[in-house]
Amino acid sequence: MESRKKNPFYFDKKLLQFLLFFYLIAYLVDFLGVYLSSLASTDPIQDDSLVNLLINYVFYYFTKSLYIYLALVFTQKYLFGGKRIVLKSTIHILLAFLLSFYTSFVQLLISKHIIGSAIEVTFDSVYIRGLNGLSFNFFVYFSMVAILYAYNYLQKEKENEIQQMHLTNQLFDSKIQALQSQLQPHFLFNALNDISSLMEEDITKSQDAIADLSDLLRDTLNLTDSKFIPLDKELELLKKYLQLEKIRFDDKLQFEITVAPELLSTKVPPLLLQPILENAIKHGFSLHHDVLTISIDITTSQENIHLVISNNGQPLPETEPVMGIGISNILSRMDSLYDGNFSFAMRNVEDQGGGQKVVTEMVLPMVR
Repeated sequence: MESRKKNPFYFDKKLLQFLLFFYLIAYLVDFLGVYLSSLASTDPIQDDSLVNLLINYVFYYFTKSLYIYLALVFTQKYLFGGKRIVLKSTIHILLAFLLSFYTSFVQLLISKHIIGSAIEVTFDSVYIRGLNGLSFNFFVYFSMVAILYAYNYLQKEKENEIQQMHLTNQLFDSKIQALQSQLQPHFLFNALNDISSLMEEDITKSQDAIADLSDLLRDTLNLTDSKFIPLDKELELLKKYLQLEKIRFDDKLQFEITVAPELLSTKVPPLLLQPILENAIKHGFSLHHDVLTISIDITTSQENIHLVISNNGQPLPETEPVMGIGISNILSRMDSLYDGNFSFAMRNVEDQGGGQKVVTEMVLPMVR
């Protein structure tokens, strides 16, 4: 399964419309402020000057909108994420400064070449006008950036709530599926029948088997709705399940679990491994494969945890194997938990003896 990359920033049509509307209101307020101030002065703006002023504001609005839009796209692409707050703030301050001087330069060009003003476009004139408009441009720029970040935060929170509900439902489904598997008539019948037969041979082992069966059912029911559980807890459940299956298959079922002690506290999704082993036991035994050996190796590298489950049973069919409900649920949960940042593969591999073994490999991000 390939990893999926998702856009971490929300910048949709509704947000763009809201920003343009906000910016339009800010400019209308500024325009009215200039006009009303002129009426209160001894030299009010004349009709022809008012038209020129309005034309200026229209051009300013669109040219400045383009600049801010590009700045927000830059924010979306390069500034959102894990960068340091000081660095991001510094870049935004520089962009706000550039906005003010860019605006003053555009204003002077429009005044000179479109309206026909006699003002000259020089460094000093751009600098002075840029400083005069600095406070307004800072207000507009940072207001729109703040809206962008706030919108993104709210959208992320909404998505996280939906994802949490989805994960809770998935975990509930996993527990139900695990219980259904454990409560299937043939499973309980075989387990209880094997325990009954075992009581005639070894009362201590039969008592241990009854305890394992009750613990397995109880622990599955008592799983919390958390996204992850410690690896040692997952392996504890798995061993109880395998011990019960081993009563039925006796020496025909062998298993080995190899894991570094420092990984036992690592967090993994609950009920991650049991469906894979159920699948191996169900499909591994055949006419030519009457002894099944299952190996589980858990290692780590580069902040990832590697889980390799192999068995020497019936090979997978040549066509792509159909995933059962249990394994499909695992894939769905991992996709939600790790945001697609994981790998899962089932394949036949040549072993050293010239035969084949079935290998299931998962690579998951480390969660401590």
